[in-house]
Amino acid sequence: MEDRAGSRLTQQFAPYLLAAGVLVSGLALTFALWVTAQRDADADLRTDFDHRARELMNNLALRMSTSIQVLRGAQGLFAGSDNVTRQEFADYVLAQDLTNQFPGLLAVGYQPVVPGDQLERHVAQMRADGFPRYEVQPPGARNLYVPVTYIEPLSAANARVLGYDSWAEPTRRSVLEQARDSAQAAMSGPIALVQDAAPPPASAFLVVLPVYHKGVAHATLAQRRAAIRGYVYAPFRLGEVFSGLGAEAGGELSIEVYDGTTADPRGRMYLGSEDAGIQRVLLRTEQSISIGGRRWTVVVGALPAFAQRLKTDRPHALLLSGIPATLVLTALMFMIARSRAAAAGALANARSLARELALGQERLAALAAAAQRSQAMMRSILDSTVDGILVDNGGNRILASNQRFGELWSVPREMPLDGDDGALIEHLVAQLVHPAPFMYSRSLDFQENRVHRELLRLKDGRFFEQITRIVQLGNERARLWSFRDVTERKQIEQRERSHRHVLEMLARGAQLAGILDAVVLGVEATNPGMLCSILLLDRDGRRLRIGSAPSLPHFFNDAVDGVEIGPGVGSC
Repeated sequence: MEDRAGSRLTQQFAPYLLAAGVLVSGLALTFALWVTAQRDADADLRTDFDHRARELMNNLALRMSTSIQVLRGAQGLFAGSDNVTRQEFADYVLAQDLTNQFPGLLAVGYQPVVPGDQLERHVAQMRADGFPRYEVQPPGARNLYVPVTYIEPLSAANARVLGYDSWAEPTRRSVLEQARDSAQAAMSGPIALVQDAAPPPASAFLVVLPVYHKGVAHATLAQRRAAIRGYVYAPFRLGEVFSGLGAEAGGELSIEVYDGTTADPRGRMYLGSEDAGIQRVLLRTEQSISIGGRRWTVVVGALPAFAQRLKTDRPHALLLSGIPATLVLTALMFMIARSRAAAAGALANARSLARELALGQERLAALAAAAQRSQAMMRSILDSTVDGILVDNGGNRILASNQRFGELWSVPREMPLDGDDGALIEHLVAQLVHPAPFMYSRSLDFQENRVHRELLRLKDGRFFEQITRIVQLGNERARLWSFRDVTERKQIEQRERSHRHVLEMLARGAQLAGILDAVVLGVEATNPGMLCSILLLDRDGRRLRIGSAPSLPHFFNDAVDGVEIGPGVGSC
């Protein structure tokens, strides 16, 4: 009697227990999918932010490099002539279109080296050249003067710089000495500009190149110090440089620049906009850059507007769809289980122990069917993702995968995707250009909540972003791999870099050979396995000349260069 009473009690509460199990499992699955989607959204935000930060630093380096090329042109102007007229200098600077092409570069100037005993003659010459109020500032007797005598464009603000002796100011003198002794471009520390009537905080700097006397040797340090004739220089405002790069457009990023190798507040040169300073920084990265023998530390931060642009509703949608689906499934399971429990109770009163055993078997079959439906639902969800998913136990045994994984890696239908992973790993490694990152991530002993990322390059030219994390499957911990095809994004980034590089070269008037090399290397970078060349006709239009073929073997280029065109010759 006690056994039968216990059996009836079990039958009475079985629907509730089964429904509770389905409810808990469904909510757990929904929560796991929501957490995964949220992590993916955070990962996408970090990836996009890192890309923007790298792009900003590359653009800054390129901008400063092209600005130094402008100075090198001015250096060549003075190095090639003993008497550069003001009109010649003004025409050169005007041709550079500084305002539109080089935001932040305020002017280009020239400073001759004037010994102390020649100061009066120098002042008299400048007054005779059309500057009747010219004086060397700051006043005082010194052994050597390096005053500004040429500066273009000659605006009212720039005109205030004429006669300013950079040798008399320690920071400016230091950069002049560095340029003279190294024969290379040198960059100063933070300064306040003479152009500014009410100088702001020191967020400006100078870039200087030396000019040596024509025909005088300057191979050694002593020779360079004896041969120095003067300097060409350019002042920059750091805020205008970053504005020209569009770094803070849209209020998405905050920029801070520090003079030195660390973000020490005492060396801060630039702090974005005031509005950015009071907003919450979501992501932050420190980047270093070296220009003219001086290092900066650039701190880039992602503001709320940056995250808002990449905001996705996918995690929210998973919750809105997963919770109702779980509740509906729980209700259906409860009604089915309660009906079966009622039928089983009626049969238990009317039938023998054998029929009760049969009823128990039916219940087990119902539970198995429910489990299969749950598994089918999980499989459907996995197969609907855009990422390739692979789950293993961290010990060379595959637990599960989705359809997208097989499509991404071209896994043959006959290859097993459960059990030992030896054949699958061999198949994946064979497609990678550099298998080491993949094998390294596979060997790691991951800790809980730790995510490992790798960028994989395949031999067919595709790029996969690999993310590896630990997940909990019941009482068992497993390792989940996700692979996303980011080939198109990588190709777009490469094409944009190549395009910008070629345009920059065209803008600064680079040599044709360098421009053609940049075009060919850009095409080859976005088309792995392709070797390209550009052939030119000679002036007579009869023979081929190598314009650019950096990746082709020398014997081939030697054979093609100078060949006479005609039917049956080469590709003609």
